[in-house]
Amino acid sequence: MCPSGKRFSPDDAVLEVLLGGKNLFTPDTVLLSTGRGVGRAVGNFTTNSTNSMPITSSAKKALRQAKTRHSRNVIKKQAYKKAVTTFRKLVAAKKNDEAAKLFPSVFKALDKAAKTNVITKNKASRLKSRLAKLVK
Repeated sequence: MCPSGKRFSPDDAVLEVLLGGKNLFTPDTVLLSTGRGVGRAVGNFTTNSTNSMPITSSAKKALRQAKTRHSRNVIKKQAYKKAVTTFRKLVAAKKNDEAAKLFPSVFKALDKAAKTNVITKNKASRLKSRLAKLVK
């Protein structure tokens, strides 16, 4: 029996073993429905029955495409962030001539990221505007 007077279900007993004997009924513990596709979250322990391997060939291809696109997006995101931080460091160090030389490459990285929807066009425009203000 738990403190609220309800009986433990077999799932609760399994979770108690997985969590190393922690009390499942503390205020910070969250129990979600174990219905199909909903999953369960208890503290930092999560499971989800919908995260399975793809079965059909189209789903396998979609997964391959998603992985490729993700890696490409990460590279573009890192490129624009590195360019922006390098530019800001140069401006902070009062090296405006070097920053002015780097300006086109920063804009290019931001435009490439915006063109492929890694960041929104408005974010790219906002960053370019703020970086241009730093040089003046």
